[in-house]
Amino acid sequence: MGFLLMAVGVVLYLVAAVGAIMMLIHAFQDGSLFSYLGLSFITCGLYAIYYAFANFEHEQKVLVLVAAFGGGALGEILFTIGAEMAVAAQLP
Repeated sequence: MGFLLMAVGVVLYLVAAVGAIMMLIHAFQDGSLFSYLGLSFITCGLYAIYYAFANFEHEQKVLVLVAAFGGGALGEILFTIGAEMAVAAQLP
């Protein structure tokens, strides 16, 4: 059961990565080669959160934000619980 939760957590991590990459691509589509928005998005996590809610424009913005933030948080929770269950199952 623990390894199943870990696998679901990894899948949710991948969903979160896709959402984050979609936001990153949008941040770099400013037109210049080295966009300050894209670089700020990469280097500063707090600005990435601000950019996601304030500047990110997409037809399905809510779905992308839920995928990026919800998938990452839920993936972390399930992966951690699964890892603890897998370790506990190995104890004598």
